[in-house]
Amino acid sequence: MIIIYILTLMAYKGVFANTEKVIFEASKSNGVLHGVDYHDFWNLPLEKLSPQFGKLKTKIFAEFPTLNSTYGRESWFLLHGISQRHRYEARICWTATQPTSFQLVTYDFVEVLQSLDLKFSLEKYSMSRKLGSSGLNTIGNKYFQDLKVSELNASSSLLLQIFAAADYYTTNASLMQYPQPVQVEIILDPYFLNIVPKSLIPTIAYILILVVGGWSFSIFLNHWAQSLICNINIEKKTNL
Repeated sequence: MIIIYILTLMAYKGVFANTEKVIFEASKSNGVLHGVDYHDFWNLPLEKLSPQFGKLKTKIFAEFPTLNSTYGRESWFLLHGISQRHRYEARICWTATQPTSFQLVTYDFVEVLQSLDLKFSLEKYSMSRKLGSSGLNTIGNKYFQDLKVSELNASSSLLLQIFAAADYYTTNASLMQYPQPVQVEIILDPYFLNIVPKSLIPTIAYILILVVGGWSFSIFLNHWAQSLICNINIEKKTNL
């Protein structure tokens, strides 16, 4: 079992070399919100993820850390369809050619409403989304637009805040002042039995098949070798 665990970790880290993640469980506190509050959040121009549409390729703007923004530039996303008491993992993956430091934090709606800083940050990002072009994933958002208020209340929703800080140095003054947007993939990955991310199940199954197959073959090989030795000993005795 230890070998399987080590191999799994190696495979996991090998696939997502440039990855930052946050592990969380759905909160119950959103239940105190009224329908109008859900609509206020739902109508924000945020890109959305759910277990049904758990992958989003997009660009995130980064900036170098300053006294006012220690962890870089903030972006916000809406996570929907999260079941209570279930564990989830939100990951962000990016290429090594764009050195960036990411930090991920999740909040429920009540936490954002009760914090002036979080509320201002969310409103500021939403305004920038309205002024700019919205590169939303159309398939996923068609699904989200069809949801009713009752369905929003029934399932848990969270807000994902991502900090992106440029993590490089160059003699190019333009790049030092205006870092290029980072091409990323954001993944919402539910946990299987609250133990392991579902995306790892195929890898674990493959490793288990290799281990069981290797163990069975070693037993067969051992029996074959013992049988061969016995036959050789019998032939020697008969020749004597």
